[in-house]
This record gives sequence, C-alpha cells and structure tokens, in this order.
Amino acid sequence: MIDDRTLRRWLPASAVALTGDLVRATLWMLVVVGLISCGRIYFRLALLAYERPGGNDFTIFYYTARMVSDGWPMYGELPAEYALSWHGHFLGNLNPPQFQLLLAPLVPLGYRGAVVAWILVNAAAVTLSAWLIVSELTRPLSVRTALVTAVAVFASAAWTSVAVTGEMSGLLLLPFTAAWRSARRGRLAMAGVFLGVCASLKLFLLAFVLWFVIVRSWRGMAGVAAGFTASMGLGLAVYGVTPFWQWLNTLGRVAWWALPMNISLKGLTERVFNAQPPFAAVYPDPALVWPVWLLLVLAVAALTIWRVASAERRAPVDEAWAVLVLAALLVSPLGWIYYLPLATAPLLLMADGGRLPWRRGWVGGAFVLAVGLLYLPMEVTVLGQPSRVATLVLLCLHSWAVVLLWASLVAAPATTVTAVRT
Repeated sequence: MIDDRTLRRWLPASAVALTGDLVRATLWMLVVVGLISCGRIYFRLALLAYERPGGNDFTIFYYTARMVSDGWPMYGELPAEYALSWHGHFLGNLNPPQFQLLLAPLVPLGYRGAVVAWILVNAAAVTLSAWLIVSELTRPLSVRTALVTAVAVFASAAWTSVAVTGEMSGLLLLPFTAAWRSARRGRLAMAGVFLGVCASLKLFLLAFVLWFVIVRSWRGMAGVAAGFTASMGLGLAVYGVTPFWQWLNTLGRVAWWALPMNISLKGLTERVFNAQPPFAAVYPDPALVWPVWLLLVLAVAALTIWRVASAERRAPVDEAWAVLVLAALLVSPLGWIYYLPLATAPLLLMADGGRLPWRRGWVGGAFVLAVGLLYLPMEVTVLGQPSRVATLVLLCLHSWAVVLLWASLVAAPATTVTAVRT
C-alpha cells in the first residue's frame, strides 16, 4: 500500500525501519474494516426494495411522483389511501417540479421496483462520474490506489448519508462532474450549461455564477442561464405554473434546520441557539439565530470571493470549485451533508497534484481534523442528548468538519495558474 520511501516523508527513517511493516498492516486492516462498514451501510440501501416504504428521502421522491400520476397536487397533503406511515400530512419534497420528470417513469414499477431502478441509475451515474474523474488524472491509476481511494471516499459520512437517505446525490454528481471537467478543459460555455441544469435542481449551486464572473466568461454565464432556463422551462411546460408556486411555499415551510444532517451555517446556529427536544440548545436564545447566521454568511461569502479571486492570480479550477461547493453548502440554509459528494472531483484532483494543504502547519492540522471528523458516522452525532456539550461537540460535528475543511482551503497558499480560457 505505502512503501518505505513514502513513509519517510512522514516519519523518521529509524521509525520507518522499525515500524514500516506494522504501519502497512494497520492500513490494510483499516481498508478491510472500511469495506465491511461500507458494505453494511450500502446493503441497507438495497434492502429498501424488501421493506415497507419508510422515512427516507426516496420515499418522498416516489410518492410525490405517484401523487402527480394519480392527479393529486404535487406538493399537497399525502393521500390517506396510500396508507403510508409518515410523520405529518405532507411529504416535504423540496425539489422543483421538473425533478418529478426523472421519477415519473419509476411510478409504474411500484415502490420496490422503483427502488431497484433508482439504485441502478444512481450507481451508473456515479460510475460515469468516476470515469470522468479518472480521465483527468495526471498519473496512471493502479488497482491498489483505486481500491484505497474508493474506500476512503465511500466510507465518509458524506457518501454513507446518501446511502441512508436514498438521495439524488449520485444522479446530480454526473452533470456537476461534467461541468467541472469542461471547466478544467476551458470549455466554459458547456460547463455553464451543465451547471445551469444542476442549479435548477439545487439552487445553492447558483453560487458558481460567481466563478464565471471572476474569470470574466460571458459564455459561461450565458451557458448557466441557458441550462437553468431550459430545465425550469421544461418543468413549466409539463406541469404549469401552479406547482412552482407550491414548491416555493414548501421551501418556506422548512423547520427542521437543527437536524444533524444539515451542515449549513443556518443549521449550526439553530442547533446552538434554538435546538428543540430531544436536543438541547447550547445557549437558548432564538433571537440570536438570525443576526449570527447573517454575520457568518457574510464572512464566508467575503472570504470565499477573496480566495477564488486571488490578488495575484485566479484560483485554479479545482481549488476554486472545491471552495465554492463548501461555501455554497455553508451559506445555503438547505446545505445537507449528502450534497458534499459534489466536492469529490476537485478534491481528488487536488490530491492527485499534491495540492491538498494537509502538510501546511495549522492549516494542515485543520484540514486533517476536518477529514477525520467526516469519517465519524451519523449515529455519533445524536449521542448524549439532551446535553449542551453534546450539541456543541457531537450534534454540530459535521458542520464543524465542513467549516474547517472550507477554512483550510481558503487559508492555504494560492497556486499560480494561467488565465482560464473563456
């Protein structure tokens, strides 16, 4: 896995000679444990096809599409005739109307058949995304490196949360990765089109318009507008205007910010100042949520703009896109951990080029700590409640991880690059 030469970059030569084999054996053990743990979690996703519809996001997707097929309002109350055990009278689907076009073909398959089809489609999208990433690597990819990387990626809470929820992150990853790859190759109009489609499904990705503005790419901005308008227009043409108003109204009904899967600054401030049972607020004062959240958002936005638009040279595509994904998830109130896989491609290419800041003093320490926190499972975040300390340390665990990861990338020295072609 790691030869002595590589280990000597981290450890004294005497320590490598004494413990090199032990370190390698330990790392292989971690790989095996990771494979077993990942297998268990992803196997749970497959079991959805053999269980009753439950409290996962795919259930929301499927039954929303079924409601549309049966003539019910897309964002209306859940029909009693479905006999679905659900917490509340409405599903709480936060996806725009055109998203239902992806689910409509699955309705005739029934819930179980739809689960299988959904898993296969998302797996295919992730596989194609992996191929796009590999095509950008500067060095040949060995089987050993591929295995270790796969375990490292899919064992993180970012990816296991996708498996637990049955979310659309795998499907979204493909056009986003295609946009990133197009941007790296200077095809900014195409990158903009892909990003526009992604942003029409997840509005927080409109933050990437900032990047096109910074690199002064009118074609890129036009591409974003074209992709966004075409996707939204398709939804309007098929479903009409009413579902869009209903969707906006649904966004306004969100009240579950304090859930640990919300890694945004909004979720962080809600947990600190306004957490509700069974959680305990760190400093109970709901009036502080709005001003503190606003100040944090402004700080993250300002530092992100400064980093992406470096004084000397613009940040390279990988660094800029990694920072923007993290910043968008922090700033957006609907920044959930299962969207964090969107940062996979730029982070892996930074690792491939030796550009991750893990060896840069306190910045490196923050980066390593952030990555380590992202391997703690979601089950850990709800332990010890109700407790103020548990809320601050555990319930906010993955929010702190994303804050540290974003901060370490922002604080790392900028890489000099030539101007991006527009």
